[in-house]
Amino acid sequence: MGKYTSKYTGQEIDDRLDAVSGKQDALVSGTNIKTVNGNSLLGSGNIAIEVDSITNAEIEALFVEVTLISFTIDGTTYQAEEGMTWTEWVNSTYNTDGDYVVEGDSVKSSDLHYSVIDVAPSDVIVADTTYRRVAYGGGSN
Repeated sequence: MGKYTSKYTGQEIDDRLDAVSGKQDALVSGTNIKTVNGNSLLGSGNIAIEVDSITNAEIEALFVEVTLISFTIDGTTYQAEEGMTWTEWVNSTYNTDGDYVVEGDSVKSSDLHYSVIDVAPSDVIVADTTYRRVAYGGGSN
């Protein structure tokens, strides 16, 4: 074999070794390397991961079929889940721009200048209904 040479002196190599020694602890499975279900992640091959069995009925129970309805407030159409109250709607993502809030016993525009007339926060929203707003000062909008 041929002779090897280095561009570093023996002292420079020792200094570099000293600089990198202790940079990382020795890797020990279960101590500073995570395990999966008690199995080490080190080595070759796959790790079998057991999953609890679940029935189709249990899966179906996780998903609820939602029926959407539409309603209008002064020319703007919104959606809600069938059976949803005004309070539920105000606090949901269906109140798309956060345009409405519940204040006391009223549903009001978020700028608090208008109130939706003839509804209470606990009322269920009625599909295909046109609701109107009234300005606090009296006239409707």
